[in-house]
Amino acid sequence: MELYRVCKEDELDSLFNDIDTSNIGRYCYPTCVNTHMYDLSKKYLHFFTKFSDIFYLNLRKGYYICEYNIPDNILEGRFGTGRYIDLIKFKSCIDVEECILENEEVSFDYLVKIYKIKEKMGIEDLIFDNVANKIRLIYRRNGNKKYEKTLR
Repeated sequence: MELYRVCKEDELDSLFNDIDTSNIGRYCYPTCVNTHMYDLSKKYLHFFTKFSDIFYLNLRKGYYICEYNIPDNILEGRFGTGRYIDLIKFKSCIDVEECILENEEVSFDYLVKIYKIKEKMGIEDLIFDNVANKIRLIYRRNGNKKYEKTLR
């Protein structure tokens, strides 16, 4: 299943240079803003099931959008919802489907594409079909793009 994640450069460095996921993710705690169940001793990564849902995050210049293709059997029981401020109404919240994985379950082999965010993006960029102007593909599995510091 295709899933989407926004991350910083240090996460990509760990994936590409070390092929190691022990340094990525974060410890999470149950809250009223999501329905996920966490083991407090493990680090987790959050993924969105729809590309458009990444716009609930702060998409700043220098961040990356990663597209993963993760086998369905790994995702069983990992779905829940996160609560975000509605980007259209602003005064209400909206529930968004998310998926969580423990950092040790994430594999470099699942990474399909990486886009670098060239400038701040907001929901208006999605609505007015301006996303392609604000991101740049820097990695594609089985493609001719390579993830290198020179491309950042």
